[in-house]
Amino acid sequence: MRRLSTIVLTAIVALAFADASIVVLALPAIYSRFETTVVGVSWVLTGYAIAVTVAAGLVFAFRRWLHPTALTLGGLLLFAGGSAWCGVAASLTQLMAGRVVQGIGAAALLAGALAVLCDEIGPERGRRWWSAAATVGLAVGPALGGTLTEAFDWQMIFLGQVPAAVLGLLVVAVAALWRPARGARTSAGSEEPDTLTLALDPRTGVFGPAALTIRDRGALILAHLGYLTLFAGLVGALFLGVLMLVEVWRFGPLHAAVVMMALPAGTLLAARLTARASRAARIVVGVLGLCAGLLALGYLPAAHPGWAAVALFVCGAGSGMVVAVLATLAFHPATPLVPAGASVVAAKHAGLVLGLALIAPLLAGSLEDGSERALLAGTGVLLEAKLPVQEKIDLALTVRDAVSGSPRGSVPEVAKSVPPTSAMRRRPPCSPRSTRGCGRP
Repeated sequence: MRRLSTIVLTAIVALAFADASIVVLALPAIYSRFETTVVGVSWVLTGYAIAVTVAAGLVFAFRRWLHPTALTLGGLLLFAGGSAWCGVAASLTQLMAGRVVQGIGAAALLAGALAVLCDEIGPERGRRWWSAAATVGLAVGPALGGTLTEAFDWQMIFLGQVPAAVLGLLVVAVAALWRPARGARTSAGSEEPDTLTLALDPRTGVFGPAALTIRDRGALILAHLGYLTLFAGLVGALFLGVLMLVEVWRFGPLHAAVVMMALPAGTLLAARLTARASRAARIVVGVLGLCAGLLALGYLPAAHPGWAAVALFVCGAGSGMVVAVLATLAFHPATPLVPAGASVVAAKHAGLVLGLALIAPLLAGSLEDGSERALLAGTGVLLEAKLPVQEKIDLALTVRDAVSGSPRGSVPEVAKSVPPTSAMRRRPPCSPRSTRGCGRP
């Protein structure tokens, strides 16, 4: 039963972290469904990340009164309810409200799950499994969401999480009943001996919980700041990748999901291959790799999914090296597990909020500027065209109707709605050996 509980709980941790990015490839469909703006649809991600950050902060503040198992069970219940709410949402406001409930549940279950895992398989292995699930979940989220969107619809992203959360709820509850009786204090408390390192106090000569030194506190602060900035940068990779694959290259969610899998592949491979390298080397190379991957996404040499996969792989490899180091610095044996998990969860999702707050307005402004430039360019082409004035007017009205009548978030099918003009009818037929002067490029 303990092994089953460990596997299921680890999977639920990965799913809760994946929810921060699982709807990325579904954003165009949500954008079109609710006829909102780029900034508006970005709140589907931002609302969840803010809810997780705030709720994790509250868990940290009230840690002394929270039992890890009860916290995990309550979080799973809220997470399941929020997922069901999102799946049946009839408006963007309802969807964002459901995401907030999801986020509160995720914060509770993630903070509690760390202590429960450490109680099940030991502190060292528990922290390692929890950190690995967090990394894999966030990286795999876009691919999982894209696959579900392509196979079903974006609602299935949320409805599919309900049975998973209910299963986790049942398994954790049964495992808690099977677990032998423990003392009054749990693994989240500061008096539980199997979660804290015992050391000799030189002042009293008595063994007790190891105290945090100034150097330890500095390492914890730097690790949390590292999570904040790293996850803010990962938002750029996720948004740039999705915008390019779905909106620019017009890939379907499943095709885009396959390309996006390069991100978690790079994360896992780099973390394993560089495990024996020094921390400083992994930090420096990882940060440079993430920056290089982001620049590559912005300046790809060709519109080909292979180049996009390479850039995403480099982003994932860079983040994987940095996360592997931060995971060793963010947890200290003298820190109780529930507040330690809550602070890491808050730092990661605060980084996502920071990244979304910076990139969403930039993307919205770029799209608006691009629309205005396209309108001016199209108007200039129409005015300079060698057509009778009446045909120009008819063509302008047809294009206007095609653009205004297309669903929001989709590219108008202008070519299908434009009738042949007199110039097109007078165009000579195409030669088998040459396409100059005919309708084909």
